[in-house]
Amino acid sequence: MKRFIPIISITFGGCFFGTFQTAEPVKQGEMDAGLYLNFSSDPRAKTTTYGGGFLGFGVTDNLSLGLGAGGTGIGPYAKWTAYRHPNYYLYFSLVPRIYLDIFSSPTTAFPQMDLIFGARANRFFSWYVFYQVLYSQREM
Repeated sequence: MKRFIPIISITFGGCFFGTFQTAEPVKQGEMDAGLYLNFSSDPRAKTTTYGGGFLGFGVTDNLSLGLGAGGTGIGPYAKWTAYRHPNYYLYFSLVPRIYLDIFSSPTTAFPQMDLIFGARANRFFSWYVFYQVLYSQREM
């Protein structure tokens, strides 16, 4: 891993975007990893604090495969860069994943899809906009 990027997430409500990844792909043969801790002040939430992380490897310059874990379960993911601008560091990526909810009985599987659009402004700063679709049968 050639870079270390500390990330501080501030959310005002709604769902938590827990991939901690930009739309920029992981290059072939490189590794991407991260850990996070989420705090919630929503009184309706059954769990107010949980952690997680991910570990991914670049298979090609447009595809990385990995394993993620968090408050929703554990499971594999793929990040596919569907669009890369030829002159700028501008990307659009799709991140499908399947979570196994090992924290409830019986263990269930549910899908998630992240759509990420973003760009790298310089070596230390990048921005992204995302849309996350998550299906779960249990209340989180």
